[in-house]
Formats: sequence, structure tokens, C-alpha cells
Amino acid sequence: GDMNINSGLQIFLSGSDAQTITVEGLPSELGPIEINPFQMNVISYLPQECMSIFDAFAGYEDQILLVQNDIGEYYVPSFGVATLTEMCPGDGYSVFLSGANGIDFTYPEAGGNARSSAMLDWESYNESSASVMYANDIVKTGISHPIILTNLEGKVSEGDEVVAYADGQVVGATRVVDEDMPVVIAAWGGYENEELGISLPGYDVGDSVDLRLYSVSEGQELYVEATLEGSTYGDTPITSGTGVVLDMATPQA
Repeated sequence: GDMNINSGLQIFLSGSDAQTITVEGLPSELGPIEINPFQMNVISYLPQECMSIFDAFAGYEDQILLVQNDIGEYYVPSFGVATLTEMCPGDGYSVFLSGANGIDFTYPEAGGNARSSAMLDWESYNESSASVMYANDIVKTGISHPIILTNLEGKVSEGDEVVAYADGQVVGATRVVDEDMPVVIAAWGGYENEELGISLPGYDVGDSVDLRLYSVSEGQELYVEATLEGSTYGDTPITSGTGVVLDMATPQA
């Protein structure tokens, strides 16, 4: 049918080459966009210039649980998390509300590209927290589940990596960079479609969240005793909680 300018779209290509879609026309109105409760809303970005995530949703912080993109970046205002630092033309964003009431959302007018200290802090976090040990094991499929540890105690040091497993498979990892900031892990989901010949590695919805810590000083993975809300992948919008790293290696398969 007809495309709705307020809606973002999920696209899966049939080949291995990237594609560019060009759309020409007059700038649109900045809203309103209807965002409904109890569902993941995929919305378009209507302004003509990039905008800080803090500016884009100013005044809506108490009504938003999660905003995410397809590269594993998140804005979760209730946890003070903003690995998603800005929104830009050409991208769509998934939004999940925190309450039972929908909102009619309108983007503010773009007011320049000045970066706030919060944006700079999270941009630095994103750069420093990228996994080194597990970079070759993680496939970024565009389907992701956020895991937020607000506190991590025990045998952990900066430079160690928190690793997310699903059914014995690495699906995400993040380096510990600042003890005063949450540990934010993007866990990547899989997708199988035999008819189309698509097979993406990653978690299956309903798999248990299994966290471990790679200790640089020990040279091995240690067991993480985690207390989590949303202990399975994909059944809730986010997984959050705390963890304690124990001075014991995880069992080897």
C-alpha cells in the first residue's frame, strides 16, 4: 500500500551489497506521530538535520521506556542510558512507551548541532566500550535486545568484558570502561527462513540471558551471578539488573 511518512520501515536485502534509497520532495511537517502503548512503534525521523536524542524527546522522558535503532544503540531515560546519542534523517527508530497511555509526538525544531556534555560522555563510552575479545564472534543482525547492568561488583576491572550468551552462543559483549556508568550490552537476535535461504546467528526469543565476564588479569571467563528483570531475550523490551562477578571460572563446554 501507500507509505506513511510518519512510519519507519524494516528492510532486509536479498543480496550482499548495500543499497541506497533516495527520496526527493519538500520538507515535511514535524508531526504529530501517533505512538501507541504496549507495542514497539517504528517511527521515521522527520527533521532535515541530525538532533541530540535529549533534545528530540525533551519533555517526554517520563513516558518513554526505550528508543533504539538497528545498530544496537539505545536511549533509556529511566536508567540514564543514551548509547543512542542522536537521531538523523534517513533512519527509523523503534519506540516503546513506559505507561498505558499513547502520545502524539512532534519533533522540536532543530536548533543547531552543539554537543552537550552528556552526548560527549556517551559518544566516548560507545567508542571505549566496543568489544575487542569477542568482536569476531558477534554478528550484528539488526535485531537487538538491550541488557543494562546498573551495578557490577566483585572481581571486575576496567577493560574486562561482560559477555552475553544464548544457548552457549556469544550474542553480545561490552568492555567495562567506567565504574560510575551502567554496563550496556547489545545482544543480537537470530533469524531463520529456509524458504528464503536466510540464516542469521543470534539468540532466539525466549532464550535465557546468560552473562559472564572475561577477566583480562585472569585470562579467562568468570561466572556472573546476575539479578535481572527480564531474564529472557525478546520477551520484554529490555533486560535490567545488577551483577556480581565471582572468583570462579565458568564451566567449559
